Amino acid sequence: LQTAAILGEAAGYPAGRIAETGALSPGATPEAFLAFLAECAEPDRLLCVGHLPSNAAIASFFLSHGDPVQLAFGPGTVCRMRVEALRRGGGELLLFV
Repeated sequence: LQTAAILGEAAGYPAGRIAETGALSPGATPEAFLAFLAECAEPDRLLCVGHLPSNAAIASFFLSHGDPVQLAFGPGTVCRMRVEALRRGGGELLLFV
């Protein structure tokens, strides 16, 4: 939550709109993240701050139609995706640093 607050402040995002969820905690599954998205009032544009290995698994879920995509996530990694459909392979990688 601390990292999300720092990034939100830098981006001018209202602190009161930051939501905490276990769907981004270590070991969370892409399915848990999909359930979280279903509960979001505005799931169209999100900044998600989480932990490994869940962030890598979620990114792989959206970027792969089959075998997992192996992305070299580490501390401080930023991954930007466009997700057209909330399903496996429904995303496109825009930025990975």
